[in-house]
Amino acid sequence: MLENFTFKVADPVERLAALRLQAQVYAEDTGHVPADQFDESGFYFVAVTQETDIVASFRMVGPEQRPFDIERFVDLSPFLKPDRSPALIGRLCIRHDHRSVSRKIFLPLGMLKLAYAFSWKHGFTDLVMYTFPHLLGFYRGALFQPLNLTFQHPGYGCAMHVMHLDLLDVERRRLSSGDPSLQRLLSLEGYNVLV
Repeated sequence: MLENFTFKVADPVERLAALRLQAQVYAEDTGHVPADQFDESGFYFVAVTQETDIVASFRMVGPEQRPFDIERFVDLSPFLKPDRSPALIGRLCIRHDHRSVSRKIFLPLGMLKLAYAFSWKHGFTDLVMYTFPHLLGFYRGALFQPLNLTFQHPGYGCAMHVMHLDLLDVERRRLSSGDPSLQRLLSLEGYNVLV
């Protein structure tokens, strides 16, 4: 199954397809289609099939685009010191016909592996995100830590949970420990990831 997908940074045509997929999935799943001024300038990551169909996407907004939209609702300054270079990730969406049990973890994990690799390549030190309560366990398993910050999202109409990943700390842990689960999570082996 791994060879059937390529995880990559979207080119301009793929970005438009990712935005269409995002609008469709979010409208169906939540009734709210997220949109903001960073839709044109953010980085989009996509999972592409051998037939060049985009089946998943994820967006990252870099440190030069701060303040992030989340900072209207919560104060991130205690967690993101001035010497850090954070990015905001979110809007993970997977096409409905690719949400089978066998792909349930594989596709989002491939997207996160791409986000980690891209962040390290571009010198980002932290990843911040907000998520629905039912996804907290998945992101904890992907090394994100809850910040004990929640806010009521005006579009989704529910409490969103803020999570943080200190990439510098993760890299220190990876280099100093022989923890095989940490090594597996961060490894790109077996994944067709293009950074």
